[in-house]
Amino acid sequence: MMLGSASHSIAQEGMAAKPAELWYSEQFTVHSESVGRDFLIQVAKPVKPQTGKVQVVYLLDGNSLFGQVANWAIASGYYGPNAAYVVGIGYPDQDYGQWLGLRAHDFLSGPLPPALQHSPVAASIKGAADSAGGAGFQKFLLQELRPIIERRYPVDPRRSILAGHSLGALFAAHVMLNAAGAFNEYLLCSPSIWLEPQLLDKASAFSSALPVRVFVGYGSKEDQQLAEGQMSKNAQELTARLRNHASGTEVSLMTFEGRDHGTSLPDCLSQGLLTLLPVPPATASH
Repeated sequence: MMLGSASHSIAQEGMAAKPAELWYSEQFTVHSESVGRDFLIQVAKPVKPQTGKVQVVYLLDGNSLFGQVANWAIASGYYGPNAAYVVGIGYPDQDYGQWLGLRAHDFLSGPLPPALQHSPVAASIKGAADSAGGAGFQKFLLQELRPIIERRYPVDPRRSILAGHSLGALFAAHVMLNAAGAFNEYLLCSPSIWLEPQLLDKASAFSSALPVRVFVGYGSKEDQQLAEGQMSKNAQELTARLRNHASGTEVSLMTFEGRDHGTSLPDCLSQGLLTLLPVPPATASH
């Protein structure tokens, strides 16, 4: 018995390991002419057959966030009526350190504000900010990737969410305020507005011909963790300015008590999707 057990153990250890796979999902690589490099695109599909076109979530930081959002959407679509495609946008064949640099380059739209040039918190992204590629990444997202997704999958371009966390949420807010009509819903988890404070002024002057829904969330302990970022103040001010000045904009704000910049993320994604995925009554029959 002992010999047999040992042989079985050795055989198990010799089994070849392969990358884990996610149900109802597929991935492919897209080369961007605007950015000049490849992106890893992961797509999760609804479990149940759908009639007509379906809502779609474009998810920034796909390398780190696609798994949890895809599983949430798959389960939600199976047990409820809010089916959606999830499109994760990430980078192929990169380690964690490379990913940090690439996302900072792609999500920032200009150099750091003068007051933050020597900030310890911003030191790790200063190089990427100095050569910020946000304009090129935005062009890739809107003019290259979205047409590919809309050709390949039955997604509804009028029911599209752009979702991001931290720098990703900053980029999503930048798109919302500088490319009106690009998406009709935005999920902003802990947006790093402090790196592009001029967005607050843009929020005061924001207008859209079509209704826009926005969900903003942050953790109550984020300011203790990132004091220079003023995460809670900026999230509250962005929400207030949109509510007070942006006609046709519906904004939800949620604080996750006892959570910090990292631990608030699962709650923010879940609550944001619960808020944004249901079809508003005014558009439900379209």
